Amino acid sequence: MNGQTLRNTIVIGLDGMPLSIFDLVFENGVMPFTRSVWSRLVVSESNVFVPLTAPSWVSISTGVNPGKHGVFDFFYVDVDHSELRPVTKAMVERPLVNEITATSGLESIVLGVPFAYPPFVRSNNVVVSGWLTPRLRAWPPGEEEIARRFGVAEGPPSPGDLEGYVDSIVEGLERKAELIEYYYTRRRWRLFYFMLPEPDWVFHYLYGDILEGSRRGRRALRVFERIDRVLRLVFENLPDNSFVVLCSDHGFAVARRAVNGNVLLERLGLLKRRESGLSLRSRLLLSVARLLPPWLKSRLKYSSLAFLVRKVGAAEPFMMSSLPVDYSSSMAFMTTSYNVYVNPRLGREVRQRVRSTVLEAFRRYSDMLSVVEYGDRFFWGPYVGRAPDVVVIPRDGFNVTTKLMYRRVVEDGRWYVHSSRGMLALYTNDGDVGVRLPGDRLPSTADIVPTVLAFLGLPLDPEFDGEPLLEGVDPGRLGRRSYRVIARIGKRLARGL
Repeated sequence: MNGQTLRNTIVIGLDGMPLSIFDLVFENGVMPFTRSVWSRLVVSESNVFVPLTAPSWVSISTGVNPGKHGVFDFFYVDVDHSELRPVTKAMVERPLVNEITATSGLESIVLGVPFAYPPFVRSNNVVVSGWLTPRLRAWPPGEEEIARRFGVAEGPPSPGDLEGYVDSIVEGLERKAELIEYYYTRRRWRLFYFMLPEPDWVFHYLYGDILEGSRRGRRALRVFERIDRVLRLVFENLPDNSFVVLCSDHGFAVARRAVNGNVLLERLGLLKRRESGLSLRSRLLLSVARLLPPWLKSRLKYSSLAFLVRKVGAAEPFMMSSLPVDYSSSMAFMTTSYNVYVNPRLGREVRQRVRSTVLEAFRRYSDMLSVVEYGDRFFWGPYVGRAPDVVVIPRDGFNVTTKLMYRRVVEDGRWYVHSSRGMLALYTNDGDVGVRLPGDRLPSTADIVPTVLAFLGLPLDPEFDGEPLLEGVDPGRLGRRSYRVIARIGKRLARGL
C-alpha cells in the first residue's frame, strides 16, 4: 500500500448521480455507511458544461471545457456514408489527470473512466477501460487478464425485462467492487480514479420509480447498497494524507414536456428521413409508435416492453446511434439531445443561413430551454470548430428529444432525463489542508483536476478552466506548466494499442 507520509488522491465518479438522491437513499436506510460519514464531507451541487456523459467526463478528467479538449458528443457524423461514428480517445486533445500524474512520476490507477483507454502515458499508469470502449481492454497488457478474471462487464446489460436488468446491474457491480478492492488494497498508487456508470443505467429506466418509492424503485435501490459498500472500502482503507473527490457528470430529473428537435428540423425542411436501412420489424414498430398517444409512449418506454423490443432486434429507430436520418442529404440534424449539426458539405453562406434558421427556430421555445446558442460561442478554446452548430439545453422539467417516433414538435409525457446539476463531495484527512468552495458560484466539473494536482503539489496549467478547491495550498507556489504536449506525444503512442 502507499507510504503513509505521501499525499494521495482518490476520485470516485458516480455517473448521473444528483445530490438529492443521497437524501432519499439515506431516508430509506440504503447507504448507512455513506450516511455516517456524510457530515464530514463538504458537499455541493456542481455546474457541468453540458449534461452529456462523453464530454462531461472528459471535462472532469482534464479540467477544461469541451472547446479545449475536443469532445462534444458520443458520435461524430460521417456525412459521406450517412452514418454516426463513435468518438474515440484519438479525438481527446488534452491529457487526463492520471496521465499528468503518471508523467510526474506518481503511480496512477484508473478503472472504468471514459476515454482513459488507450493511455497517452504508459509508465506509472494502470488503466482498465470503461463501457464506452468496444471491448474490455487494459494497460499494461497483463492487467487485462486480471480484469477478465473478476468478470467485469463491458457495458450495460440488456436482458428481457426490468427486473432482470436491475439484477444484472447489481451482479456486475459486485464483480466490479471486487476489482476495485484488488487494485485499491494490493497495488501502489498516488492517484486512484474509478467511475461507476450504474446509477445512470438505473435512472434512465427507473428514476421515477425510485422517487415514488414503488416496488420496482425499492428493488433498484439495491444498486446503491452495493455502492455504499464500495465507499466503505475506500474510507476504511484510506491512507493518511489523502484527499477524496466524489463527483458526477450530470444529475437526473423528470421531464413532463419535450421539444422534439429532429421533428422541428424536419418541419423546417432541413432534415430528411432514411428508413431504408431499417429492418422490416423496426419500420413496422416505428410506424406503430408514431400512432400512439404521447402518454402511452412514455409509459411503454419505462416498461419491460422496451427491453423486449431490443431483444427482438427492433430498437434501431429509437437508439442514438441508428436514428432513421439521412445525414448526407439533410441540411441539419440532431445526434444527442443537446447538439444540432449543420451539414458540413454545405457552402459557407448556406451553412451560416441554416445555422441562423436553426437558432431562431429553437429560441421560439425559450420557455422550455435554458440554453440556445451557437456552439462556437457557448464553448471556448482551439477546438470549437468541432462543436455542434447549435447547443440546446432544456430547463428543469423539460426535455429535448431526437427520436422520430413523435409527430408534433412539442409533446407532453414523462421522461427521465439528464439535468445540468451534478454533485460534488470532498473530504481530506490531511490536517494541513482544508476544503474551500467558491463563494460566488457553484463548483464546476473543471475544478476537480486543479484540486487534485494542487493537493499533490503539482504545477497547474494556465489553460485550466477551474481552480483548486483547497485551503492551506498556495497555487502560486506550485508553479505553472502546460500539459497539452502530453496528449500530442501520447496520441502517437496510443495508436499502437
